[in-house]
Amino acid sequence: MAFDDLVALAMKSNPQWGLAECQLWVPSKKLHHPNTAFRNWSNRPAMKDLFAKISAPTLILKADAEGELRQQNEEIANTLQNGTLVHIKDAKHNVHRDQKERLHVALKAFLGPYEGI
Repeated sequence: MAFDDLVALAMKSNPQWGLAECQLWVPSKKLHHPNTAFRNWSNRPAMKDLFAKISAPTLILKADAEGELRQQNEEIANTLQNGTLVHIKDAKHNVHRDQKERLHVALKAFLGPYEGI
């Protein structure tokens, strides 16, 4: 598909993203086509094992989840030494695009203690 057609499709599918975000997304999708972008992650260590090694202050932003998925997210995030998990209401996979205002609120709250450092 042509660039403009892909942008129009992205805007139709994700109007909350805005035109500029869709214009950035399209070249990314063309560059990282699913046939080349996805790798075999089966040998990767479990997230809880990886997260336990992170000592830096860490913010995890996730699409809102319920039930077992939310519990799994919380259990894994709890392995962080200094971490915060925020489920962003009404967000999907692209939290930063789907709910920009809620993302900014979460970022400001997390970064507030580090202001002026």
